[in-house]
Amino acid sequence: MRPPIAMVLAVFVFRGASPGAVSAQEPAGASRMAALSRNAEVTAPPMQTPVLGFVSVAPAGTGGRRVHDAAVTGLSRTRLQVNALVGIPGSAAISGPLSIPSSVTSMHLAPGQGYAIVETEPGDSVALAQFAGTQVLAPTALPANVKAPDLISFSPNASAAALFSAAQPRLVVLTGLPTAPQVARQMESGALPGNIRELAIADDGATVMAGTSDGRVLLLSGDGTQKLLYSATDLGGIAFVPGSTDAVVFDREGGRTMLIASAATAPSMRSLAEGLAIPKTGVCIVQVDARSVLVSAIGATNVWRIDLQTGQVQDVRLSPALTMMQPLRAAGRYVLSAQPGQPAWVLDTSGETSTVFFVPRQMATSRVH
Repeated sequence: MRPPIAMVLAVFVFRGASPGAVSAQEPAGASRMAALSRNAEVTAPPMQTPVLGFVSVAPAGTGGRRVHDAAVTGLSRTRLQVNALVGIPGSAAISGPLSIPSSVTSMHLAPGQGYAIVETEPGDSVALAQFAGTQVLAPTALPANVKAPDLISFSPNASAAALFSAAQPRLVVLTGLPTAPQVARQMESGALPGNIRELAIADDGATVMAGTSDGRVLLLSGDGTQKLLYSATDLGGIAFVPGSTDAVVFDREGGRTMLIASAATAPSMRSLAEGLAIPKTGVCIVQVDARSVLVSAIGATNVWRIDLQTGQVQDVRLSPALTMMQPLRAAGRYVLSAQPGQPAWVLDTSGETSTVFFVPRQMATSRVH
């Protein structure tokens, strides 16, 4: 494990000249951010405070792999770090690095963060790790014969997951997560499209979609057939709507967000939004909850929020560049930026208006166990 690093003990939020939340149209100034950082050190909260969630970060300068636990950049396979957010929204704290079993090399947090799929040494086998408070429990083996998966996609309710390895090549669907995992489907090279770049699985554990490097969005049927649902010019991401087989597809070309209704049975398509100014560089991120779609890209300074029913679009402005969009335990809350020793930002979309909470950089020296 790495030596203890500094720990922040308060979350500050602000609106205008008063403490509060940064609104979607009101990014905080750099000078105010620096002033709050200088005054942020307080007493650590008691460990019985609620755990809002966990955030996985890789130290600056290390490489990573892209995985689709939350449509985020992958983690360093040699210097994994996980921190907990404890407290309540608007008054929380980021813990120091959690103690992680030495065999774990990579961690992919499931929606709701009740568990994670981890890769373990030797051989990059996949296993399941659960949490007890801020403790990461010893991982248990999963029945999936997939080594070092390139893509891991969870269903919105986290009861199922699809794992894909390009080297084998193999796609395995697991259901019954996290208490009774079982292999529901396994697809080998002959039944898989080439150049899979995106992966999504619905809450039914049976509806699986793949996106390819040439922009095709395909339904992967249980009988081994593939059905073309959409062709994108520059595919940015795919994701299922919770509790349904409706899916969202983002095409970077034209900033177009499409909804494919009833993708598994009688697919129909409608446009949710167009003209979203997503940067052409940086890994694209697409998150979907019961109310809205979030679209952005690594390195962007805003997040587009699209209402699933009305198509209304909010432009959520950010002060820092986006480095991730990791969902926390409560629906509608996401960590947008977190790096060791740097300030963090949390997006809250649980209300009609999106807010962004600032978390000053870590300053204490204790470590959470």
